[in-house]
Amino acid sequence: MKKLGITTLALAVCALVVGVVVPLVQGPPIMDFVNHWGTLFAQCNSTNDLAQLPEIEQPDLVFTFDNGEWVAVASEYACGSGAGFNATVFGDSNDDVMYQTNHHFCGFEGLSAELGKSEGTSIVDFYAALPEDLELKEWKGPEGQQLSGAVADKLRSTD
Repeated sequence: MKKLGITTLALAVCALVVGVVVPLVQGPPIMDFVNHWGTLFAQCNSTNDLAQLPEIEQPDLVFTFDNGEWVAVASEYACGSGAGFNATVFGDSNDDVMYQTNHHFCGFEGLSAELGKSEGTSIVDFYAALPEDLELKEWKGPEGQQLSGAVADKLRSTD
């Protein structure tokens, strides 16, 4: 009987470590998403660079403007994707990468409907037409990750 109690305790400790400690060490999935897309967008200097990304890495939306500027958008939503969080990452031709985690776009349809309301002709107009409750934050690179090459140079220059 005593052996069964020790085994049960050991299993409970393992479950606690896997269920609580491991996710804390790995970081929240929301920031994994933001860092993934932030890193991708930081490497893209043109819509041609975006087009060269593998199909699975294509942004959800790309807005282009007559003046040559562009904004790429990747979004995840809690209501249907199973992600368990809402996040949207914006990368643009001004080499800015921003993200938000407070607004729920409810899928591609919601994302394209809300962001498509911008009748602007530039990045400034695009960002000005975003939903008022959107709290954009500047992405400064994934914490604790070593980057090299142009991405690292770009991220270092923004500090």
